[in-house]
Amino acid sequence: MTLREVDIDVARSLACEVRSAVVGGFGSRPHAVSLKKVCEAGLFRVVRTSRTGERDAYLVPRSTAGFDVVVRDGAERTRSLARRRLRFALAHEVGHSFFFNRRMVPHDRTCEWTDSEELFCNRFASELLVPSAEVAGLPWTPGSLRLIRDQYDVSLQAAAMSAVAHHPGAVAVALRETDHPTKGRALRIGWKAGEPFVPEHARLGSLVAEAAWVRGTAQGVEELRLGHLNGQLHVEAEREPGSSQVLVLIRPRTQLELGQMELFPRAVSSALR
Repeated sequence: MTLREVDIDVARSLACEVRSAVVGGFGSRPHAVSLKKVCEAGLFRVVRTSRTGERDAYLVPRSTAGFDVVVRDGAERTRSLARRRLRFALAHEVGHSFFFNRRMVPHDRTCEWTDSEELFCNRFASELLVPSAEVAGLPWTPGSLRLIRDQYDVSLQAAAMSAVAHHPGAVAVALRETDHPTKGRALRIGWKAGEPFVPEHARLGSLVAEAAWVRGTAQGVEELRLGHLNGQLHVEAEREPGSSQVLVLIRPRTQLELGQMELFPRAVSSALR
């Protein structure tokens, strides 16, 4: 299929079509789509580069039919993370290919690139790797995100991007301890998933997250003031085993929780007490 304009709503249906064309997982992961099969079916060839740049990958039409997906070598901490980041980058670039006319060789673009196309490709990649219908019923917990990560062979960030779509107002952030030239060491945002705006590389200012950094896990209701995260919010945090990263899940309080607050304002349970 060739697109002549960006329609983000089409991304999901296209991803479903591609996924159904390469039925079956690979190895011990029956839920995970085989990007090798996708690349073979769509005539995509992976080319590695050591050049630095802001983009993890980009798409180049070949002089013959098909595309080269030029992938920048990263500095991921583990081989599994490198593989999972590559899978998302490949799926994202496959999304870009729908804006090329394959009847022409080399393939030519059908429309000018826009920021909306990046959103389209992110939506396409997320749906291709993790079908939304298969994760819609999962609760908003760190355990759910790890389950998605392991079953679909994606990064924790990609898992969060898929799951957060089913939890309005929710946000997932990964905090990493970094050095600051004037403020010393602090937990700062490494990545974020969810609609509410949160500044990149900012300090979250969450006591729950700080407690999880020390204890391994913590949860509670606390006041947050960062970007569009304003007010009393439910926060659950876990430090990733063997990692310097803290996964923080934030969501608005439910009507039941709000009712409990009105009835028992002094009996709010929190892992911090």
